[in-house]
Amino acid sequence: MNNTEIIELIAALGIGGIIGAWITSILEKRKEVQLKLNQINEEKYRSILVHMSCALDIENRKYFSINEEYKGKTKEYYLNCVKEYYFQSLLYTPDYIIKDLKLFLEDPNKTTFVRVAKSMRKDLWGKKTKLKIDELLLSDDGVNQEG
Repeated sequence: MNNTEIIELIAALGIGGIIGAWITSILEKRKEVQLKLNQINEEKYRSILVHMSCALDIENRKYFSINEEYKGKTKEYYLNCVKEYYFQSLLYTPDYIIKDLKLFLEDPNKTTFVRVAKSMRKDLWGKKTKLKIDELLLSDDGVNQEG
């Protein structure tokens, strides 16, 4: 190998290394953004599930860390919170979650609740569950499963 070839090889490796580092940096930033977005969505979904649970059974609020200003609220209040989320979600939530939220708002019950939760899970983790809704429902605790 002559000097020119060696210099060309070193230059090619140097440029390749710079391009490789640049691509790695872009991919890492993209991964960080996706993780942050998932974290934001997870917090948002948890909050809406709490509101949905309280809309189904107002006594459920005693099981959640709910701000004092929410303690005296009614089931209708919590359902209205879900409705507000529904309208906001039209901007950024996947279609399948919007459809399931609409079903919950039209007929709030355990089955529609679990449908929404399954959709949120799919959005967060990109995986469908093999569990069927009836496998996820808890035994009847006084709340109607079908409305």
